[in-house]
Amino acid sequence: MLVGVTLAGSEGIGWQIGLGIACWSGILFFLLTRFGLREVVTRSVPQSIKLGLTASIGLFVAVLGFRNAGLVLANAKTNALMLGDFLSPGALVALCGLFLAIALQARKIPGSILWAILFATLVGIPMGVTRLPGSFIDMPHSLTPVLGQIDMLGALNIAFLPFLFVFFASEFFSTMGTTLAVGGEAGLLDEEGNMPHINRPFMVDSIAAAVGPWLGIPAATALIESSAAAEAGGKTGLTALSAAVMFLLMLLFTPVALMIPKEATAPALILIGLNMFSGLRKVDLANFTDGLPVLMMVMITLIANSFGTGIAGGLLFYVVI
Repeated sequence: MLVGVTLAGSEGIGWQIGLGIACWSGILFFLLTRFGLREVVTRSVPQSIKLGLTASIGLFVAVLGFRNAGLVLANAKTNALMLGDFLSPGALVALCGLFLAIALQARKIPGSILWAILFATLVGIPMGVTRLPGSFIDMPHSLTPVLGQIDMLGALNIAFLPFLFVFFASEFFSTMGTTLAVGGEAGLLDEEGNMPHINRPFMVDSIAAAVGPWLGIPAATALIESSAAAEAGGKTGLTALSAAVMFLLMLLFTPVALMIPKEATAPALILIGLNMFSGLRKVDLANFTDGLPVLMMVMITLIANSFGTGIAGGLLFYVVI
């Protein structure tokens, strides 16, 4: 988003330089991780903020799911959210998937969200929401046009330092929030809200962030969608490897993956997000110094549409109080 919209679109900066900025940000991540500074910063975050992280990100994910489903829309005139048309084809498809997912989860049936996505995708075919591809087997576009097309030296221009800082700060807080939120969902956090050996996922993230731009990927980082695996019971590296193998196999079936509409995946985001939001009960909201920063973190996350910004805002309010 930063490279495509802000740098290349608004500022007129070449996307090659944007990739260079992303790469330098990844290198900074790697150095901070290598010397343990990222872990020090993460451990210094107050426990209430760590506990509220999962709830903040959960609400962010749930709202995203409602918007993808067409159940909630952005009102440009009032600059606020509004209810969508529940009888529109997309909303009906999402509701069908949501009701099925709820029914299956209530009966503790494994893979309930996956079955709901498949069901909603099939329901969307006669309703015109799911568009069948011409072929079910095809390879994705080649990386050749963007492979290695990165301007590392151009990115070092002093005029681009503000963009480097923004990219670094947003990715730093987003990755920290994602790691702690997914770790909390998987039950990997200790009593103080810290994750043992957190430097390991941080190291993987920093290497991906530095290598990704060379492949034309400006933001190869940890994604909150990983919470779906934690929700299903995944807690080890085998879960990540299994997902990676499935992604690799899906390269042959790219049209099938692209066929699944966002309305079909919306129920997964809604249920996972709401489940994560339930973690708010662990925060002592009666304590003003703990409750207010968490509340502001949740509000800023929704207003800014960025949980990285929300985390930064919550920390700022905690320091002020």
